[in-house]
This record gives sequence, structure tokens and C-alpha cells, in this order.
Amino acid sequence: MSRGHLTLACFALGLGAGLLGPSCVLPNPDHCLHKAVDTNAWCAEQDAERPYCSPCAGDHHGCVAEEPTQSSCPEYSAPAPAEADTDTDTGLEETG
Repeated sequence: MSRGHLTLACFALGLGAGLLGPSCVLPNPDHCLHKAVDTNAWCAEQDAERPYCSPCAGDHHGCVAEEPTQSSCPEYSAPAPAEADTDTDTGLEETG
């Protein structure tokens, strides 16, 4: 194999590995996931018609009209429900 053929073969292998191998995806700094801890609240504040943050959406900073589901967006995890201010020993609400 001549030196030219060897260089071409190495280039082709490198290009193929680069195209087929793992790729680096740069995050979108304007996506709702990067804007606040409570991403749904951030979206609701930005656009009341799109109050949910979806890691699977790119338009509108990732804010969508309907809450994503695990089946439609496996990366989505619903926020934990808000906890009531209760006394953990008795289960009674605190007063005063």
C-alpha cells in the first residue's frame, strides 16, 4: 500500500469513527432546564400558554402547553408535589 493510500485510509477511518461514534451535544443555555430550579414556574412566568418545561422540546425555550409524560418524553420527571406544612410526628397542621 502506498503512502497516499495509507493516508487516505486513515482519513476515511477517522471520518467514519467521528460520524458513527458518540457525539458531543452542547446544551442550549436558553432552555428552561437551565433557567431556574422550578422550571415549570419559570415557563409559566414567561408564557402562560406554555407553563411546562420539557427536556424534549427546543422551541420556545423548551416551554410547552401540555405537561410531558414519561412515554412522550423519557427524560422528563414531574416535579414533586408541594408538601403541606404538617408536623411529621402527629400529622397535624401547625398553627401559629
